[in-house]
Amino acid sequence: MVEILVENPLVAVMLVIAAGAAVGQIPFGPLRFGAAGALFVGLALGVLDPRIGQSLGMLQGLGLALFVFTVGLAAGSTFLRDLRTQWPLMGLGVVVLIVVAVVVAVVGRLIGVSAASVAGAYSGALTSTPALAAASRAADGDPLVAVGYALAYPVGVVLAIVVVALGIGREWPAKHDTASLAGAGIGSLSVVVEHPMALDELPGWTDQQIKLSYHRRDARTRVVQPGEQLAKGDTVLVVGPEAAVQKAAAALGRPARTALTYDRADVDFRRFLISSAQLVGKTVPELNFAE
Repeated sequence: MVEILVENPLVAVMLVIAAGAAVGQIPFGPLRFGAAGALFVGLALGVLDPRIGQSLGMLQGLGLALFVFTVGLAAGSTFLRDLRTQWPLMGLGVVVLIVVAVVVAVVGRLIGVSAASVAGAYSGALTSTPALAAASRAADGDPLVAVGYALAYPVGVVLAIVVVALGIGREWPAKHDTASLAGAGIGSLSVVVEHPMALDELPGWTDQQIKLSYHRRDARTRVVQPGEQLAKGDTVLVVGPEAAVQKAAAALGRPARTALTYDRADVDFRRFLISSAQLVGKTVPELNFAE
């Protein structure tokens, strides 16, 4: 089997990619290695015979070019805007990388580690394939660069996955962010108005705990307007956290037999994904939709 892989390097590549994709989907608690699974499979396969993959120089260059190309495509659309808005953070990142590089170089020399190994380990800790290529060229193809990279890369990948897994589940509210109601359990209820009142008098309206969307009067359904005066016999759709909806419903009257949610005779709705950067951060009134 090993001889087959040595004689057919493309078969070895396909095997590593397929097995790596499978390994990357195995959960380790909250973590998955994803595409990095191919690295661990490649390391295991390389231990069997160092000749496997020795003739893949051209494929390595092509893979690096494709990797950089796809990263550029993904980041290119927002690069200039992010550079304007996040340049202090980017500048701090560059400074940190330079300081770490100097520290690593000094420590490596003090403990007798070769410069090629240090460069490879630094590239691997950053999980930066382009940095590996640059270090390898600077070291005239010294294999110690790849060895250092292979040793440090798994550590960098695991640490990055752990940090992301721990951070992505946390809330990071900004200073002026309003409290989110997403975890409050949003519900809706169609209510027949038995106690006429203005919207400002409805419990939960002024503090935005609840919203009224549909308003049915005289067999005609429309969208609730600001400053609306609710009359006896109207039917409205109350939306919000369950407790706030029930409180508002008790103040208005009684639950309706027919849910306005499914009434599409006069009013319909569509869901939209905000993809325009010009709309981000704006409130609904600022969008100035036509009536």
